[in-house]
Amino acid sequence: MKYLIVQDWFNTTNNHAGMKYLCCELATRYPHEYITYIIPDYYKKLPQNFLLKKIHIFKAKYNFKQRLKNIFLKISKEVQSGDQIFLMEYLEILCPQLYLAQKFKNLNLNITIYAMVHLIPYKLEKNFTDKEFRNWIVPIDKFITLGTSLSKYLIKKGVKREDIITSFHYVDNKYYRPSSHKKTNSRIQVIAMGNQERNVKLLQQVVKHNPTTKFIICQGVNDLSLYFRKMDNVQLIPFVEESKLRKLMDESDISINIMNDTIGSNVIVTSMAMGLAMICSDVGSIRDYCDIDNSILCNDADDFLNAIKKLNINRNLLISMKLNSLRKSQDLSIERFHEFIKNK
Repeated sequence: MKYLIVQDWFNTTNNHAGMKYLCCELATRYPHEYITYIIPDYYKKLPQNFLLKKIHIFKAKYNFKQRLKNIFLKISKEVQSGDQIFLMEYLEILCPQLYLAQKFKNLNLNITIYAMVHLIPYKLEKNFTDKEFRNWIVPIDKFITLGTSLSKYLIKKGVKREDIITSFHYVDNKYYRPSSHKKTNSRIQVIAMGNQERNVKLLQQVVKHNPTTKFIICQGVNDLSLYFRKMDNVQLIPFVEESKLRKLMDESDISINIMNDTIGSNVIVTSMAMGLAMICSDVGSIRDYCDIDNSILCNDADDFLNAIKKLNINRNLLISMKLNSLRKSQDLSIERFHEFIKNK
């Protein structure tokens, strides 16, 4: 049996692109192989008042610890030799699954403990000292990453190469797919999503120098209006429900991803599944997902400007890249993720 332990984040709780959804789908589709345990997001919606915020965090930490204890007690009563434990939010400060890793390791059973890591190297360096990092490594048998750049980082931090499984970010192809009537817009529409390591200043330059191109910029909970004021070709979208975001992607032609780093993300794979041509910063693990068939990889402002210009002029190339994105996304399905993990 494979036990999946995953964190539920309030801003993506019911989305079809998060790890919680993946774990629940695996348990539903393959009930004889997976059991999923969900950890609620006790930190959600922190109060603004300092004292109330402090109390809220104290309660959240307590509830979190109790939840981890309960999960361990339930699994420890039924886990058997040969079973596998998957900690799906490892090396995450707000979800310290080190406790579970140590407790399961101390059972001294013939079980394999897997740890999936999501954060980019910069954030891991920021969150953990070398000593802390080594402590988190010790109880883990196998690490799972979503891209080669993070795998290389873990090796540099002391994880054995043979203990790392380079996986991929899945996409739910049944939910994320273009409408049957989707056509290329007469005026190209570019959508920018995701706030993780987004280079907003560079995005600002690209938008400013493409006045005839329409940009849909999803700003989430942030306010980016100061960056794009007096730009008539921009529509700023606040935090929206997943269905609305999917509709915006379906209405667009290009997904532009101007990033400082990436280790594989839901923005990349959902964009591909929605049949968008990809224009991306050539950083991190982007080449694990995108190549010349479906994307243009860029290093500076001129690269991004030329990429948009190229696709604006060559509509046949744009159509080809959109179709190739859709085709490549089929290899990132939940079914394939299941088969990949099953064989590891």
